[in-house]
Order: sequence, then structure tokens, then C-alpha cells
Amino acid sequence: MLRVSSIAGAVARPDRARQASAGSAIGSAAWTPDAAFDRLFDAAARKLNVVCTPEERAEAKEQFANRFDGALEVAKRAEVAALPEEALAEMEAAIEQLSAAELAGVIASIPLAQQTQEMLRALAFRQAEQRLLEHLAGQVDTRYGGN
Repeated sequence: MLRVSSIAGAVARPDRARQASAGSAIGSAAWTPDAAFDRLFDAAARKLNVVCTPEERAEAKEQFANRFDGALEVAKRAEVAALPEEALAEMEAAIEQLSAAELAGVIASIPLAQQTQEMLRALAFRQAEQRLLEHLAGQVDTRYGGN
């Protein structure tokens, strides 16, 4: 049996993940992010032995959409091709190979990643403000004979 240390590891080693998921490939259909989320959500729920109500599933999908809204919008505008079946099968195989400790690590990293994203957003905003102030100060110096 294939042992993959993370989802990223399975994606980074598609040949190994493909071997592990060869039985689950259904052809060469492509998947939209919405349908891919549903399929991967099902794989994760099976792995965790969790049964979700339709309301909980809808809430999870809404949270996904909110978290990745920017990336999904960019993908729509860039006309990125839909996710191939093979890539989705590799992701499912990676989920199946996660250990309990790895799952705990992924869950623990979520709030840290969210906090880091907020800090980076605030930092980018402050840097943009600083550049704007420097630009305006430069214009004042050149227009009005500053130092």
C-alpha cells in the first residue's frame, strides 16, 4: 500500500498517487471546483467516518467558497480548464492515505493559516499606504520646490 505523507506529497508525486488510485479513475471527465469540492468532501467524510446533514454540507461548501472566493474568481476570469479526473483521483487517494496525526496537523494549521493570511493582508495594505504617501510626498517636492 502507498504511504503518502500529505496531500501535497501525492500531488507532487502523481505517478505514485495514480498507482494508488488506479481503481478509482472513472475516465477522463473534467470537474468544476464546485463538483470537485463535493467529491473531495465525500472522500474526507469517509476517511473521518463522519455523516453530515445536507445543511452542514451546504455550510462547509459556503465556507469553502468564502475562503477561496478570490482564487475562484481569478480562475473564472483566466478561463482555467476544469480539474481533470486524474488530478481529482490523486487528491482522493491522498486524502485516503492521511494518518490520524496528519489530519490533526491539518486541522490545527487552519486557524494559523487564517491568522497569517489576515496579517499578510494588513501588511500589504500598510505597504500600499506607505507607497502612496511616498508618491504623494514626491509629487509635492517636485511641484512646489521642496527640499
